[in-house]
Amino acid sequence: MPSRNNHPPCYLKAVENGVSEERIAKSLNVDVASIRRRRKLLDGICTEAAELLKEKHIALNTFSKLRKLGAIRQIEAAELTLAMNNFSNSYVRALVAATPIAQLAPGCQPRAAQGAVGQTGHLDREGIRKPGARIRGGRADL
Repeated sequence: MPSRNNHPPCYLKAVENGVSEERIAKSLNVDVASIRRRRKLLDGICTEAAELLKEKHIALNTFSKLRKLGAIRQIEAAELTLAMNNFSNSYVRALVAATPIAQLAPGCQPRAAQGAVGQTGHLDREGIRKPGARIRGGRADL
């Protein structure tokens, strides 16, 4: 994720300049997979959603969940996380679970619901599942 001053971390520029990921990982004493994961962090995330979330502290796994959504739904999910001030991975997973199949990214298949029957009822009340619901002042207008 870009750093707070909107410049990518220096190791991303080093990779662009031809320094191997293995060499960077060794010098920073981190796993090579960590370098690769950060380099590809915004792949599959639409520009508008990335722009909305750029100054927020978000878990790396959250972006893999956002990739499962189509571009319009990614923007909606970013707006919902901002409105609720909830950037947790579990909240984004709930948004993905509540997303209609037509709004999923091409090739993504919905997973079977995990949890108690009726547990998604609170998503209806919060306006997450209803396409016309609007968030105002942290509350959903249904």
